Amino acid sequence: MKKSIFFMALIIIILLISSGCHYKWYYALNITCNPAEGGIVNETGDKNPENGKYAKHSNVILEAIPNSGWSFLNWEGNLTGDENPTTVQIEDDTNITANFGRNEYTLTASVTGEGTVTMNPSKEKYEYEETVELAALPATGWEFVGWTGYITSDSSVVQIDILGNTNVTAIFEKIEYYLSVETTGAGMVSISPDGPYYYNDVVQLTALASPGWEFDEWTGDLSGNDPSEEIIMNEDKNITANFEVEKYTLTIGVIGGGEVQIDPEKDEYEYGEYVELTPEASAGWEFSGWSGDQSGDTYPIIIKMNKDKDITATFEEIPVI
Repeated sequence: MKKSIFFMALIIIILLISSGCHYKWYYALNITCNPAEGGIVNETGDKNPENGKYAKHSNVILEAIPNSGWSFLNWEGNLTGDENPTTVQIEDDTNITANFGRNEYTLTASVTGEGTVTMNPSKEKYEYEETVELAALPATGWEFVGWTGYITSDSSVVQIDILGNTNVTAIFEKIEYYLSVETTGAGMVSISPDGPYYYNDVVQLTALASPGWEFDEWTGDLSGNDPSEEIIMNEDKNITANFEVEKYTLTIGVIGGGEVQIDPEKDEYEYGEYVELTPEASAGWEFSGWSGDQSGDTYPIIIKMNKDKDITATFEEIPVI
């Protein structure tokens, strides 16, 4: 009985072989992308259109294609290594994972002038499409004027998305400070050096009074009464040099019998003011002349006040005949 079954099976096999009929085994090829947004995998091979599987011993070409900003890393599962594209032979149900990684790029921030740039976050490398905040911080006496390179903007704080190796430059310029010097009265101010002026520049101011005037004091962003001062430019400055007209005294002396009429008669006289002096002799006396800061014997006289003056009027007694 057993021999009969064996011979029957053998006959069936021989008939199948002789008739050219062959049975094929089909297996699934499962491809996973990790992560899914990293890219895709293209399969090239004879896939059975009815069941979507590959026949045993089939060769399938796999090509991992990363999306923008990603790179293919390696294969895992029933296929290992990082060859791409590569070929896999189907011998059984096959599970393969294509691993992708985000590209990493450098961000280089340079400065022109004096200042610094902060990056948040601050790292050696940044992933594709990572957002970074840049802040330009000027040094004292400098001001931020704009970005060049990957971004152009005059805002000191900006955000950028990293799409590749990135270079930015923050431009800083010295702050120019303005110096305004005015005067009251008659005089001028010598300024050395001339502008423009920048942070910590030293400027020498010298007040020079006109004839008959004298320097009184500084007001505004400078105080004191020293006519020569140094200022340090650390902001815009408005300064006034105040001059006052000089004032003088007039002292009149009398020798002999008489007096002097003074018009006008004041305790002090301003520079350039005119005063009339008229001698008036007492009875039996006559005016004989001036001495001190005035000479001669003419009268009345008009004098110009340009200094303190001391003048004496001399009267002589008239001889009795």
